[in-house]
Amino acid sequence: SLLKQNYGGLMDVALPMEDVKNITQIVQDLPEVERIGYLKTRRTGKSVWVDLQVLVNGQKTVSEANKLCQKIKGKLMSQIKTIGNVQVTLKPA
Repeated sequence: SLLKQNYGGLMDVALPMEDVKNITQIVQDLPEVERIGYLKTRRTGKSVWVDLQVLVNGQKTVSEANKLCQKIKGKLMSQIKTIGNVQVTLKPA
């Protein structure tokens, strides 16, 4: 039915596991990342939102941490064109 076809575009839904694995690999390939604490994704319409916690060396300065957040966000958004927003939280490992 028409409603069933469009229902997914109206509701927030998690991404398929393959897409989550792709995001995980992109982030874990960065040498500054020790591991991912959590990764949450959702598709809202045609846009994907990513919320993740990344564990890093606790000796990083605020400036270094900010640069890493921007690097993660830029890398994800450049490699996965449907990503509309990335929220990165850093935590000392």
